[in-house]
Amino acid sequence: MHHTAIVLFALFSLTIAVLPPGYEEELYCPADACLKPRKQPPGFAGPRTAFFGCCHSSDGVVTEPHAWGVKVGAEVKEELINNGWHLKECETPNTMCMGETERRVKTAFSGLLRRMDRLLAGVNVGGLVSGV
Repeated sequence: MHHTAIVLFALFSLTIAVLPPGYEEELYCPADACLKPRKQPPGFAGPRTAFFGCCHSSDGVVTEPHAWGVKVGAEVKEELINNGWHLKECETPNTMCMGETERRVKTAFSGLLRRMDRLLAGVNVGGLVSGV
């Protein structure tokens, strides 16, 4: 029992690791991406970069944002901005940047709706025939 408590405490300590103030006040994305929230499990704690990603609308890839804070230095912020990095958040949900689970759920739900439409129209769907 005592060992279990020590292991749980160690794991809990790792999960609440966050950076101190001054390192993550702003999250920057490259010019071809926008900042989008990432879903985390309830109770998850971590750095701000764990809660956001840079969504590249051209290919749906989500990359890590670059964190900046006053303790990092003004020259780093200036370099980011000069290289096209920005703070712009995604304005609309982009299915290209959905997580794999979100994409699968949306695809499955869309397929279910199509099957229901076909069933209601009297089309044989996977061995099922409406109107029977």
